[in-house]
Amino acid sequence: MTNGAADTPAETDLLTRCPRCRYRLRGLPVHHTCPECGLELDRRWQVFGGQALPGSALRHGRPIAYIVLAIVVWIAGSTIFTQLSSGRVTVFGVMTVGGSLAAGAGIYLTSFRRPKSFIALAPEGLIVFRDGQPPETFPWSDVGRARYDIASKSLMFPVGKRRVRLPSMQFFHWYIFELDRCVRAINRYPRPDEPPGAANQSASRASPSSIDTRGS
Repeated sequence: MTNGAADTPAETDLLTRCPRCRYRLRGLPVHHTCPECGLELDRRWQVFGGQALPGSALRHGRPIAYIVLAIVVWIAGSTIFTQLSSGRVTVFGVMTVGGSLAAGAGIYLTSFRRPKSFIALAPEGLIVFRDGQPPETFPWSDVGRARYDIASKSLMFPVGKRRVRLPSMQFFHWYIFELDRCVRAINRYPRPDEPPGAANQSASRASPSSIDTRGS
């Protein structure tokens, strides 16, 4: 008879927050539906990107974001002042203000908020959660070696004869170190019918960097 306690993962090895809404999951069952957002999840998942991005990743990018935002606001403000002072509005002025506001919105979304899309490494396969779309599961038996393609700025991995591309900005914004962690975790994850330790040996033989500068 199997000991049920031995089959239960330790609480420290399980997800502590919902990867979609960051609801606290500590003490809840392994297989659970988040009471806040309704996500059906497995607390054994290894989650990368999205709400799982560490707060330190956001904080490190904010000083630069503050400087760029200040420049954007100055450009927009000075353009509006010039237009009002001259008493006429030009197409160039409107485009400058509009472009500045769009740039400011983009900086805010990629520096002060976590992305909504994320990747989960689950026992049944690699699961991709894109914002506003149903999740897509790729069985581990079909998932090949992942890499970051710098030319297309995408996390890439083969699934059979298909090549899956996940835009890095959609899942990680510009936090390349978190993306690198995800690539390494995918390549280390044990595949079905794979000898014990084979995934780790394959990862150790790979390049020290998961970044591919060759393009596709």
